[in-house]
Amino acid sequence: MSVGGRHYPGFNMSSGIRQFCPLSPLVFATAMDLLLRVLAQRLGPDVAIRAFADDVGIVLTGVEKQLPVLEQALREFGDLSGMSVNLPKTVGIPLREDSLESAAVAVAGACPAWGQLPLKRAAIYLGCAVGPSKEDLLWSSAVRKFRERVGGWPWNTMGLHFATAAYNTHALPVLSFIAQVANPSEEALDAEAWALRRAAPGPGNWATQEDLWGLKEHYGMPRSFGSVAAMARACQMRVLCLENSAHGGLQIDGMGLQLQDALGQTDFPQRRGLWDKWFVAAIPSALIRNEHALRQRGITRDSIAAEALGGGKSFQAAARELIGRSYRSPAHFQIRHKLDRWLLPGTPRNAATRFEQRMGLLRGLVPPRVVAAVFSAAWNRWCTERRFQRRANATKLCRFGCGGAAEDSIEHYDRCCTVRHFHRTSLRLEAEWLLPHWLGARDFQLQENTLVLGALGAYAVYRASNVARAHSGMPAEAALRVLQQALREAAAGHRSAERTLAELWA
Repeated sequence: MSVGGRHYPGFNMSSGIRQFCPLSPLVFATAMDLLLRVLAQRLGPDVAIRAFADDVGIVLTGVEKQLPVLEQALREFGDLSGMSVNLPKTVGIPLREDSLESAAVAVAGACPAWGQLPLKRAAIYLGCAVGPSKEDLLWSSAVRKFRERVGGWPWNTMGLHFATAAYNTHALPVLSFIAQVANPSEEALDAEAWALRRAAPGPGNWATQEDLWGLKEHYGMPRSFGSVAAMARACQMRVLCLENSAHGGLQIDGMGLQLQDALGQTDFPQRRGLWDKWFVAAIPSALIRNEHALRQRGITRDSIAAEALGGGKSFQAAARELIGRSYRSPAHFQIRHKLDRWLLPGTPRNAATRFEQRMGLLRGLVPPRVVAAVFSAAWNRWCTERRFQRRANATKLCRFGCGGAAEDSIEHYDRCCTVRHFHRTSLRLEAEWLLPHWLGARDFQLQENTLVLGALGAYAVYRASNVARAHSGMPAEAALRVLQQALREAAAGHRSAERTLAELWA
């Protein structure tokens, strides 16, 4: 061998093939096929044997007689193949009512070579928890990884648009594997609530989870934060309908009936009472219950297929879309609740209707960052001193140097003389009260370019106030320059918004 420029004696290869050789899976499958056939022959038809690659699961009906046979067969296979059982990583799950300690004594007595076999009430097989206590284990690993991924992102430096993209593509999919076979646990839902607060930071509880799940549908954003519960229901419908479709599907309905028959005819009814939650949470049962729950809301296999065909979506994406519509509450009353704070002109109903309509229009007229700024203004997300209940004092005044005792708050900035001067000179919007311009809530006949300019103004003030706050305020002249730069950034890279500004400044 030649390693690092030095030569060493070689060694003999007695088994295996070269790394990356395409023969690898074929040779391995051939060897494993021999083992599975031998196990089926020696253990008998009452023993269930399942295998995927080198992960083998076996259900024994009699440990005293069958475990020694299993150990001998695996030992012989190891002598032939060079592979051996890694006992510390192997888990035995007793299905008796007695304790793990007494089960360990039975295992050691039947097969002394496996006396140190770890025994638990649940274990992970092919990424999913199995066993009577699987509910305690099912989501734990996925939730831990999910929290790690969420914790690794600098959410405070990201806009709402990029935050949704990062959350949906990098963090949420960690939970999707388990979501295929089980509805989210309380642990998973608590982690989701924590993650949404991190991914969409702001003062207090500025937005509900329903707000973040409906950013696209109700508030004009390009995408919404994904919901774990909706994702789980969509994933389970895809597994139920499409998995193993090349071989006729998984036949989940038949499995569910078999499970019911087995439970009804069992010779051990006391075990059914002891482990009822385990049986109810069996994968076939979970998938069938999910389909029944969706059918009650009018979501069927046919309606999902039609949505997928009509919208050019995948089956799972179409299911998620239909589920989102079905479970999502109307946004009108939430909008009214949020806008009540600002006392906008007109009735609360009309103000909410105008806002909802114009947020949908803005999506195609301005960049997502501008839509997010308007939404943040309406939802009182700006991190002003007043928002944190720190009212005006010598260090908590207007950040744009307008003078006087004006406080750092949205209520002041929409009337601030520096901000109004910026709107008058840079946007040609003349008003004593700018918030209706920012939220597009002036009247029902608002022109499209005025709507765009008001939204751009909202972004500019939002961005500039954050910059000024980081510098503990600035003189009015400097604030005007920062506002103008923020206005250019608001429209940058967006053809429609840049065109609107160019026409205004021509």
